Amino acid sequence: MPPALYTDGTVDCLIDDSLSVAERRRAAGNRAEVAVYPEGVRFHVYPTGLARQANARQFEFLRNSLSYVYST
Repeated sequence: MPPALYTDGTVDCLIDDSLSVAERRRAAGNRAEVAVYPEGVRFHVYPTGLARQANARQFEFLRNSLSYVYST
């Protein structure tokens, strides 16, 4: 499976699901990262400073993942 990045805030109603799925992916030998933002909700679609941070992290994750795939 491809690498995965789960992005949640500490008050996001889906954070437990993201943590669980990420752990299951890791247990199966796949790469999974979790980025948790304090006081964040399902925020990365709103134009806030926290959303900009989350989006920048997501773009960096994608760039790194794609550069790894194309360098091997």
